[in-house]
Amino acid sequence: MLVSDYASFGNVCIGSLEDEPLILNNNGECTLSITNITFSSSEFLVPHVSAYPVTIEAGDNLEVPIRFQPTSLGLKSATITIISDDPASPQTITISGNVPSGKVAVTGSTNFGGVQACCCADRTISICNIGDCKLNVMSVAFKRKSHHWKLINNPFPATLHPGACLGVVIRYRATEKCQRCMELVITSDDPNTPIKTLDIMAYTIWSDCLCKQCCEDCRRGCCEKSHKECYCCEGRQGYPCCDDDEVEDED
Repeated sequence: MLVSDYASFGNVCIGSLEDEPLILNNNGECTLSITNITFSSSEFLVPHVSAYPVTIEAGDNLEVPIRFQPTSLGLKSATITIISDDPASPQTITISGNVPSGKVAVTGSTNFGGVQACCCADRTISICNIGDCKLNVMSVAFKRKSHHWKLINNPFPATLHPGACLGVVIRYRATEKCQRCMELVITSDDPNTPIKTLDIMAYTIWSDCLCKQCCEDCRRGCCEKSHKECYCCEGRQGYPCCDDDEVEDED
């Protein structure tokens, strides 16, 4: 019996499968009986042989489909052992495959710069999968809660297929006295970066351009309160905040 050469399945994602033919040749003068085909790894199998023995007539060949159905990431290899009534039995062949992962990437700026006091400003970032297989993003959330920061229309948890992106809007409410960095934490099944942390920066512009409804502390530039009605100055970043944006701090 002659067996086809080394076989590689290439890249196959978890949840998918790939079949490659294994060619068994009977170069003898009598019928060859294949009594079993075994694998050293359960991620490789023969999907269409229900019972043994399988026979090959003299001078003929048999194409046996070998399936790669991975359950974990990384490079995979296995030894196929072919047992027959050939005096040289058993015969072996090595096969391999690779199981890539999704890969998280983020586009868009997280630096707001200055925002007019008592006003809100938004930034949109896109969370993308630049890997070869699907990416499961379990959560996108701030490291701590604060009424200065909020995520708008957060679509996560979600599964991103290769090349896909989903946007998240980050809102800053300019009511804090001192500039303070906020961290956005992205959790996914990217094996290289399971937790990705982004620094988000913004600061409040305190000036004479505040509305009359703002309190005395606002005019002195030392207020950390939220005001329902404040005027956002033309030519400066910011727009009037909605009342439902207010959330209590849980630091």
